[in-house]
Amino acid sequence: MKRFVVMLTFLTRIPIPIKFDVDNIDYVKGVVWTPLIAIIIGVPLFFTGMLSEFLNPYILSVFILAIYLMLSGALHIDGLADTMDAFGSNRGKSRMLEILKDTKMGTFGVLSIVIYCVGMVALIPFAPPFSLLLFPLVGRSAALLCARTNDYAREDGLGKSFVQGARHWHNAISIVLYLGLAYLVVRSIGLQSVLAVVVPALLSVAITWLVVCGMSKKLGGITGDLIGFSIEFTQISFLLFVYIATVIFAQVGV
Repeated sequence: MKRFVVMLTFLTRIPIPIKFDVDNIDYVKGVVWTPLIAIIIGVPLFFTGMLSEFLNPYILSVFILAIYLMLSGALHIDGLADTMDAFGSNRGKSRMLEILKDTKMGTFGVLSIVIYCVGMVALIPFAPPFSLLLFPLVGRSAALLCARTNDYAREDGLGKSFVQGARHWHNAISIVLYLGLAYLVVRSIGLQSVLAVVVPALLSVAITWLVVCGMSKKLGGITGDLIGFSIEFTQISFLLFVYIATVIFAQVGV
């Protein structure tokens, strides 16, 4: 339970006072709780989405995005921006690592945040409500996969504990949780096929993994910023793919 609280306060901004000593091992061992924390983030987003009958869909979309950013503390958005600044610079490995560590935000970073927020606000009204529950889990599942299959690029850093702690069986937990939730979704809202829920997750995670692995080759490993990038890139990709899949499967009757 101690390590769950440690990771909950690290990956979210839910105000839980820590009244015990914490060391690096707690962060490393606490990575196992990442899938559950993702669901904790998704639950309030899902219930907020149920207000769609009372609010303009785009106004509601802004509220949902704001709630997500407050829950996550915009931690991963910062990683998205720093990653775009680094790779947008078209510099060498050492310079890109310096840019990733720089607290200042450049043009590519600002543009990436703007595009991300506009994309989320545009997609949320068209994505089925269940996707609001699932997208945090999909994003953090991609982060676990990227962390497990890549080395850390620096000797130390904020993301090193996550990379050290990530295991393939953590992804197995994510898959089981996702499939369980997907089954409940199919049963509760009457989707004709579970593929409309599973295929978007597979596509978004696979694409993110390929992109991050390509970045990792250029940097000699990943960083905490790339982990944040993997989460946000997967989430917005998932919302896009789940909308497309729902439309396609509804038309073909799968």
